[in-house]
Amino acid sequence: MHKRSVHLNIREFTCKFGSQKFVRKCVMIDHVERVHEKLKNYHCAICDSKFTAPSSLAEHKNVVHLNIKKFTCKICSANFSRKAAMVIHFESVHEKLKKYHCAICGGSFISQQTLNLHESAVHLQIKKFNCEVCSKSFSQKAEMLRHVENVHEKLRKYHCLICKGNFNTQGSLTNHKKVVHLNIKQFSCQVCFQEFSQKVNMTNHFESVHQKLRKYHCTICKGDYSTQGTLNLHKRAVHQHLKKFSCDVCTLKFTCNSEMVRHITRVHEKLKRYQCSMCDRCFDSRSNLRRHVERKRSCAKVVKPSIICDHCQKVFSNVSNLKTHIENVHQEIKKYQCIVCHGNFGSRQNLKRHDQAVHLKLKSNSCEICEMKFFLRSNLKRHMASVHLKPETILMWIVSYKIQNKHLQLLQRLDNYQNQ
Repeated sequence: MHKRSVHLNIREFTCKFGSQKFVRKCVMIDHVERVHEKLKNYHCAICDSKFTAPSSLAEHKNVVHLNIKKFTCKICSANFSRKAAMVIHFESVHEKLKKYHCAICGGSFISQQTLNLHESAVHLQIKKFNCEVCSKSFSQKAEMLRHVENVHEKLRKYHCLICKGNFNTQGSLTNHKKVVHLNIKQFSCQVCFQEFSQKVNMTNHFESVHQKLRKYHCTICKGDYSTQGTLNLHKRAVHQHLKKFSCDVCTLKFTCNSEMVRHITRVHEKLKRYQCSMCDRCFDSRSNLRRHVERKRSCAKVVKPSIICDHCQKVFSNVSNLKTHIENVHQEIKKYQCIVCHGNFGSRQNLKRHDQAVHLKLKSNSCEICEMKFFLRSNLKRHMASVHLKPETILMWIVSYKIQNKHLQLLQRLDNYQNQ
């Protein structure tokens, strides 16, 4: 048998489904059952999984149940259960090789398997794995299982040892550490050199800020948005009126957690983390700092040209303010609706101001002299100018305070308001 198979290369048994030949009949039968008939005669005694060959069953036990990882990367010492996985890791991570290319879109991939998954998911739109809870379809079984764990079971199996945060994937935990604790920003915009922690954020920034792309469209109000995330936020806030995040201090509700955190930081904690490098003034947001630099010529490193409205010749410091002005004043577009009184407003800021003033009755600006409260600081200043800063009123208060020996304190308060 050895001479016939090795030296004489005699293969007298041919597969009936093809032209492949074999030395032994039993090997041919095994080939037909595994490859063509897809018979799985080998069962795992632990998890009832079935396999076409004993070697596949043995590999399954070593990898899944025994967690044996006998292949080690020589560079980073990472361990792998299969040699093929170690080779793919070495080529993709250390050698940066992507040898497999998509013939449709030109994308590069590290293995034939990932290329096949890409073609079936992106170009062929094959989604054969369905969620039993919500019937959503997925291209890969792993995606479907991850969806069930994240969305329906709410599992957070990966924990940050620094801040005790919980995450649903190892990738999310790794990104969290890079962004929050290590502050690693390895991706830089080639136009404005702004740095980002994730490549997807840099891509979204480039497309929305520099290319002005709005690829995602709202089917209800025809609004255009730069990312799917901002479109989803718009739908939840404007059309569905979902506000599931509540402030623990004032019970104000918000659409997303980031809005609530920003509210707490600005309103209650009064934090101003963004400082102007020219005049040392501090601001509670990057946008306010940018607006300050654009408006104050003495602080601006590069003075931007004024932007003029074609309808009324009003001057604006940036295109965003001009666009808002045209929509609100000239086009009279009011796409934000109050869920309480159904009033319509031209901007989210005006809707928020209306909600706080009319329905929540929030008045955080107090007069230090007569203790009257106002919602807007501008109303407080108007009150001071019309009531307390009149000459006859000032004289009356000085006489009253002289009786109590407190007129200096009053003058100091009035001076503070005049300088604001």
